[in-house]
Formats: sequence, C-alpha cells, structure tokens
Amino acid sequence: MNVRRVEEHLKKKCDDFLSSITNKKVRNKVKDKIIISGGAIVSLLDNQKPNDYDMYIADKESCIALAGYYVNRFNNKN
Repeated sequence: MNVRRVEEHLKKKCDDFLSSITNKKVRNKVKDKIIISGGAIVSLLDNQKPNDYDMYIADKESCIALAGYYVNRFNNKN
C-alpha cells in the first residue's frame, strides 16, 4: 500500500473511533489530538492486515476528558 492509501486508511480508522464517541463535546475536544503510531503503519505499508491500532491523545486535558467519558459510560451500564 502506498503512503497516500495508508493515510486514508488511518484517517478512516480515526473517524470510526471518533464516531463511536457519542458526547459531542468530548469528540470535538479529542478529534485534533489523536496520534496513530505503531506496527499498524508498517503492516499497512507491507500490505498486511494490522492486528491493532495504537492511538494516543496528544494532551493531558483531552485525555482526561476521554477517560472520564468512558468511565461514565461504564458506570451507566453497570
């Protein structure tokens, strides 16, 4: 896969993740803070299916907001 296709693929994965966040305020806070790294990029460049995607949040405030979102979802379901 060429670099442009890898970028498109990773953008779609990032968009899929963002669309799973139902709280619009949290989604908007983290959307420009996501960094994807790791073996998925190498796998895609080698035309292999990635095992997983390593996503990181670039700043503490956004990370705390996202963690709080998932804690609240967990608590509401349990």
